Amino acid sequence: YTTLALPVFSLVPSLIAPISMALVPGLSASLARNDAEGERRVTESSLRYTALLATPASLALALFSRPILSIIFPSQHEAVELCAPLLSMLGGSVLFSCLITTTNALLQSYRRQSLPIVSMSLGVAVKLVSTYALVRVTDIGVMGAPIGSLLCNICVTLINLAFVFSRSRDGLDAWRLFFKPLAAAVLSVGGAFALYAYLCKIINDGVLPFAIALAVAVLLYLLLSLLTGSITANDISLLPFGDRLVGRRNAQKQKE
Repeated sequence: YTTLALPVFSLVPSLIAPISMALVPGLSASLARNDAEGERRVTESSLRYTALLATPASLALALFSRPILSIIFPSQHEAVELCAPLLSMLGGSVLFSCLITTTNALLQSYRRQSLPIVSMSLGVAVKLVSTYALVRVTDIGVMGAPIGSLLCNICVTLINLAFVFSRSRDGLDAWRLFFKPLAAAVLSVGGAFALYAYLCKIINDGVLPFAIALAVAVLLYLLLSLLTGSITANDISLLPFGDRLVGRRNAQKQKE
């Protein structure tokens, strides 16, 4: 659990969180200018970018835990079999772990530094109680550790989001922030997992089916995110050569 599952789990939030965190200083500037529209825009962007990146990563880690561990640790077959269910449970915590980092930073920008301490303290209490109770159950055993982490992260995230939503003066669109990325991630990652299961039956190689399924998941997620409006032209412009794509799209609209 500590040598295979936890390091792989920790890698994803460490890569995703800085991307959304880069937008947080803009919130302090908007608050200093008393710019309500800028405040809402930066807050929504931080949360939306976190959800856009962390939601598919969370689902992918939960569904593809076994092939991921097999690729990273190819010689530890028995350990992979034992750790795959643990990593699947931890995969569900990726989204909440990333949201905790972003919401903590947002609350600090709102000069409410004490609120993350309150939420984290309650989360730690939930983790201690749930882990202690679950690990003692013979049928659950070590699985109680990732379950406790998941419950802790959910608790902290919900409390932090309640604080952030209450501080936002113009309100936030929870449907666009969280549910649209979730729908796109479920369809794309779920479809990719079904494709992976099919390819494993006809291709005797664990790496190739996973690589194909991963590529399909990324393409499907981008397409569905565009169709649902989860990704905007401004988001695309931040990607490599994205400004050119946006420019071509705007030029085409002008011609039409």
